[in-house]
Amino acid sequence: AGVRIAMGTDAVGIPQGRNLEELGHMVAHGFTPLQAHHAATSVAADLLGIGDEVGTITPGKRADLVVIAGDPLDLSSLDERVRRVFIDGIEVETFVGDG
Repeated sequence: AGVRIAMGTDAVGIPQGRNLEELGHMVAHGFTPLQAHHAATSVAADLLGIGDEVGTITPGKRADLVVIAGDPLDLSSLDERVRRVFIDGIEVETFVGDG
């Protein structure tokens, strides 16, 4: 029907908290992993009217980024595969793991 669905959370400032959990919930309810990632990033930014500032990895946009080991479309153990977290383009955490 052309309805755009975005993911959102109230867990502000917790990059690996609810956001990663919500991706799994979206897939459990019929989204593909890629659709869930888009709902959490570019679609959410566009619906909020800030798609020109955030939502994709593009030069000139603000960067809040979670870097994970492995395939980002494999949502299993996603929170355990976080390796680096950037907020406003600045690395705030580095995780040591076997990925």
